[in-house]
Amino acid sequence: ALFEVQLDAIIETADERPSDASRLTAADLASLETWNDPATPAPPPHLGRWLDAAASRHCITVSEHATGRRASLAELDQRARATAALWSERGVGPGDVVGIRLERSLDLVVAAWAAWKLGAAYAPFGPATPPERIDVAIRTAGISLLVDDPADLAVVGDLAAERTTPPAEP
Repeated sequence: ALFEVQLDAIIETADERPSDASRLTAADLASLETWNDPATPAPPPHLGRWLDAAASRHCITVSEHATGRRASLAELDQRARATAALWSERGVGPGDVVGIRLERSLDLVVAAWAAWKLGAAYAPFGPATPPERIDVAIRTAGISLLVDDPADLAVVGDLAAERTTPPAEP
């Protein structure tokens, strides 16, 4: 919001120097000094937390083109949380790497989101990735779990079974 206020002021006073066009209050300037202080650690960007927040705020439904499966972000979040708990019991945690070898699907989204929830990274592999390449990645990237079957994901409610007829090809 502060950026927009300042940008509006600069645009409205195009003939003046940007520093002379400030609309920021003393409190705004103090906040900016705190935010920009190199001694103040910035939280690392975390896509998993962003998705968690989006799932709780928005009623968005996503669908899988190939199968017609549909799920809300909240349902995907619930399944990702359950999957993360399952993987945590298997020893996956922060700093680990999960290999994901799944078709592009809602299951792939759940698997990636579950890895992020655990603070783990994931290494994506296409379904046609040769086993030799995956073996090399397991050794060099330190992959602690390879997910190549949707059965490795937690089943929550009817989401896993919720399938409709695939859309007809044109």
